[in-house]
Amino acid sequence: MAFTDPFIRRPVLASVISLLIVLLGIQAFNSLTIRQYPQMESALITVTTAYPGANAETIQGYITQPLQQSLASAEGVDYMTSVSQQNASVISVYARIGADTDRLYTELLSQANSVKNQLPQDAEDPVLNKQAADSTALMYISFYSDQLSNPQITDYLSRVIQPKLATLPGMAEAEILGNQVFAMRLWLDPVKLAAYGVSAGDVNEAVRKYNFLSAAGEVKGQYVVTSINADTELKTPEAFAAIPLKTQGDSRVLLGDVARVEMGAESYNSISSFDGIPSVYIGIKGTPSANPLDVIKEVRAVMPQIEAQLPPGLKATIAYDATEFIQASIDEVVKTLAEAAVIVIVVVFLFLGSLRTVLIPVVTIPLSMIGVLFFMQLMGYSINLLTLLAMVLAIGLVVDDAIVVVENIHRHIEQGKSPFQAALDGAREIAMPVVSMTITLAAVYAPIGFLQGLTGALFQEFALTLAGAVLISGVVALTLSPMMCSKLLRHEENPSGFAHRLDELFERLKQRYQRALHGTLNTRPVVLVFAVLVLALIPVLLMFTESELAPEEDQGIVFMMASAPKTANLDYLNAYTDQFLEIFKSFPEYYSWFQINGFDGVQSGIGGFLLKRKLGSLGGKAVTQTVLWASGAGLVGLVVSWVLYWGVNYLLPENLPSIVSLIKVAVLGIIFLIATGLVLSKSSLPEVQNLARALQRIPGMSRFIKVDSSKAIELEEPDVPEIRPVFTQDAFNATLVPPPMSAGIVRGPRLVPGAPVSDGRFRLLQDHGAVTGAQFWQAREQSTGRLVALTFVDTNSLAPIAPSTPGIAARRSAEISRNTRRLAELELDTVADNIQVLSYRTGCLVVADWFEGTSLKQVAEADNLDPHSVARATAPLFADAAAAHDAGLILGVEHRDRFRVSTDGVVKVAFPAVLDGTSAATDREALSSALELLVESTEPSPKKLRDISEDANLPADEAAQRVEDAHYGLDSADEDSREEKMEQLQEAKALTLAGIAQRLHDFAPEEAPEALPVKAEEEPAQEDDPAQEPGFGGRGYSGSGVIVIGIFATIFVVAMAALTTWIMSLLSNVEASNPVSETIHGSTDIPDTPPVRLQPSSAVTVPDNKDYAALIDGKTASTWSTEEEDTGVLVTLDTPTHLAVLPVVQSNSTGAKYAVYGVNQDSFNPENPQAGSLHQLARGKFEGDKEDIELEETTEQFDGLLLMITELPKSDKATIADIGLVGQP
Repeated sequence: MAFTDPFIRRPVLASVISLLIVLLGIQAFNSLTIRQYPQMESALITVTTAYPGANAETIQGYITQPLQQSLASAEGVDYMTSVSQQNASVISVYARIGADTDRLYTELLSQANSVKNQLPQDAEDPVLNKQAADSTALMYISFYSDQLSNPQITDYLSRVIQPKLATLPGMAEAEILGNQVFAMRLWLDPVKLAAYGVSAGDVNEAVRKYNFLSAAGEVKGQYVVTSINADTELKTPEAFAAIPLKTQGDSRVLLGDVARVEMGAESYNSISSFDGIPSVYIGIKGTPSANPLDVIKEVRAVMPQIEAQLPPGLKATIAYDATEFIQASIDEVVKTLAEAAVIVIVVVFLFLGSLRTVLIPVVTIPLSMIGVLFFMQLMGYSINLLTLLAMVLAIGLVVDDAIVVVENIHRHIEQGKSPFQAALDGAREIAMPVVSMTITLAAVYAPIGFLQGLTGALFQEFALTLAGAVLISGVVALTLSPMMCSKLLRHEENPSGFAHRLDELFERLKQRYQRALHGTLNTRPVVLVFAVLVLALIPVLLMFTESELAPEEDQGIVFMMASAPKTANLDYLNAYTDQFLEIFKSFPEYYSWFQINGFDGVQSGIGGFLLKRKLGSLGGKAVTQTVLWASGAGLVGLVVSWVLYWGVNYLLPENLPSIVSLIKVAVLGIIFLIATGLVLSKSSLPEVQNLARALQRIPGMSRFIKVDSSKAIELEEPDVPEIRPVFTQDAFNATLVPPPMSAGIVRGPRLVPGAPVSDGRFRLLQDHGAVTGAQFWQAREQSTGRLVALTFVDTNSLAPIAPSTPGIAARRSAEISRNTRRLAELELDTVADNIQVLSYRTGCLVVADWFEGTSLKQVAEADNLDPHSVARATAPLFADAAAAHDAGLILGVEHRDRFRVSTDGVVKVAFPAVLDGTSAATDREALSSALELLVESTEPSPKKLRDISEDANLPADEAAQRVEDAHYGLDSADEDSREEKMEQLQEAKALTLAGIAQRLHDFAPEEAPEALPVKAEEEPAQEDDPAQEPGFGGRGYSGSGVIVIGIFATIFVVAMAALTTWIMSLLSNVEASNPVSETIHGSTDIPDTPPVRLQPSSAVTVPDNKDYAALIDGKTASTWSTEEEDTGVLVTLDTPTHLAVLPVVQSNSTGAKYAVYGVNQDSFNPENPQAGSLHQLARGKFEGDKEDIELEETTEQFDGLLLMITELPKSDKATIADIGLVGQP
């Protein structure tokens, strides 16, 4: 007797087990916590150290730095951030996910105590505080008033509202934000203090003396006991003003004589507002075990009562509710769950054909879904998006076991057995296969639950919930399903009706499948070749597939983080953040705006812009239309392919070679894609247009499928150069502690010569340098063959540590595109012609005509330049820049490398793009730098030309100020001095860009001087497609290219088919095949060991190849200096190593730009470095005296690093004191 027999013989037992599963699941549902995502055990430990009176620099050097170095050695630290501000240091330590936070807290406390003796004597002890890293409030309630001040609102909230909210079920904390607690403010007048001979210390002593509270005890009488309390009763500004500070004879100096006394706020270092009105917020935080939806429901229930009790003039509104998105997301998944269940039921019904038969496997769905809730409760899980998605996926899996059981029992019934006997025999036969299936399915998903880190924390509940659902479905399939089969199934002697018609339909399909299967088995080489082609396409398709941890979600709110310079105060921050209110109100989706300045120090603030349009604004009609269009397009493509298939079969003779069948399938597949894309492109719905655009990106499809870009949603993003981590560190915080999300830096494909970009429209030829957020390339337009200058602008990589948010990147991209188009409309002679801007969400591509010539640096390297030729070459550029500035525009250049000298000897802007961060001042700096470079190469160098160059170096604001002062002097001058003031005005105007242009024009003789010696550069050889991924979009091909590719593809397929046939013929004559041995070659993967400091073997200067071993001795006494660009230091090792960080100590070199290259000594010549052929690992600008330059992660090993100075600082001298190496041996 098999273990399934008792459940068939005793139906009550099977029913009770299923009922028990239901009851356990229902009670678990009522106790499970609902979250948006699984709970991740990550803690944030803040270390706060107060040092009253110290400024930020002192705090940073004497408190933050030693503490941070000590705390970094604790086990379980993921990363740390620090804030050094006036009077205090705050270090935030983020624990690694899954780490023992209690142990980490103890270890951090011990580390902090170990360095207390290194802290200043007057500094307070470090205070540690532990909280959840994701302790974001569920709701923010704003209280605002036009009549009450923030201290008055705070006082009311702390006495009335906060206690009422704090007692609600599931409430962890009702935190008051932007609060200003009442306090007596004493504003001392230093002049009056000096006049009366009183110091601030005297005031402090007097206040302490006259404002006290003492427990005086009690007095006992014969029948009574009286408590005594002694205090000064100083509770009003008048009482404090009457405190005597100094008494001399009959005269007294009162506090009110030297200070202004008022009732105000304890601190004015923060301010909050709602829709521009000062307000105070209460943040609602739930306990870890509470249901966020229930907590917010309780808050909303008491909101009417709270609003009714508010004093006149005070209003309350919900500024932000995170549970709206949680509820909407869960509702959407639940709806998907129901839809999936319906689809599975319909599919099962179509295949089984009988309602009685369908009922058996369908019952498995609710039992498994309800039963897995108890499993989730046992594991301590919650109901969240990932566990619900696991249930959606499980719906199709849980019916498998039941269907197998039903089919096998049904087969026994068709053989003439009774339902009861058929259930016994069928269940016995299928019991072990069902167990094997269940364990196999559970084992596939279970390993995901053992992943570590962020991925493991997110997907552990997903994987194990899915495995639990499959296990429960196996239990139901072996207990309830056989019993139901014995009761519901019956043998039909004369089948008829819907079930019979379905059987006939599937029988015909089965016969067709058998014929197709036999044909496939008769042409095995074709199948093998097709399989090889599919496998070969996998890496190609992966290149076109984006990867991310989670898709973007629109929660209907735009968060804004504000950061001001360290010298700014709160008024500075308020002045600029208040401007966003009008900007936000200009959007039709505007709902409300909140802002809290002083959130983490007076230099930082946080705000939010809530949208009117709620989640799910895409209506059902639009969704239905999109689905119908997509389904209809696929159906049309299928019909067209099917018709052509029958037509080809009718025209072609039978018994064709196998290769013809393969070609026929490939051609029909292409026709299907073309027909589907053509139908999709005719729709006016933007979502459908995007589907057509996706098909258009397939190589060769752009010739047939034309998409209206004005209708499609702009989702395309340019493939940008590899984003390298760039971290700015100061002299005090130069530690190896990784920054936030350092492991999640997204790396994109490289731009390399020969790569097709912009959907194959251009092919890259030569790299012409890069600046922050942009790269400059020479390329060729494929369709016309013209040479173009391409400027790749990436607004997503402008942030120093992490990529910008999509909203910020999109605004920057739109601003750059708009300004560049306006510049193109001026049609300046010294700016490249035919400027075209292709805009994307996180960047743009600026295309312009390429003009023949050479770089500015190559012209300057020529000896004995004619001074008049230099003036003639640069005057038009200064004049056009002045014209652009007069029109309210800028050239948008930040460095002289953007200029080239044309063959007619004129300096022009070769790569036009008004980049982010450029201004009229950067224009003038770049122009003056170009002029100075050329003037230094003139022989002879006239003083007049050198004076013009020196005047061009004058800052733009100073030149403008001189003109303004001269105008003011002329307007206020009398008749005697008017002529002198007029001359001063002319001298001031000569300092402007227009004045510099005129002076250069006057310097050049009227007869045309000899042009600058410019030799047109040879066109770079066009390389083949590189092995790396292409640049913007996919590949695009011309007509001839498609024909050539088609011919080669055909030859390849024929060759593979012939080779496979030959191999199969050989194998068919061999009785036993020889074993195949594989050799798995090793790789140079980066080791898992942490990076350590390495000992360099030598240091030489480049390109003069001089030994500078003093730079690697760890001391800063000896230095190396350079006054030339493109010079540097080569630091070498004895053995190749994976390098991670380049620590550099520099002196007076702040602002100098550098590049770091990986070097292998065997193939490197220090006297001829040729940096363009080396592997660049980092580039940036020196920000502090000590820099830890983070290097690009790569599998390559190097035995040397080359640090090149690419641009000198303003002092025209760069000095390096010490260089080290950090890597993984």
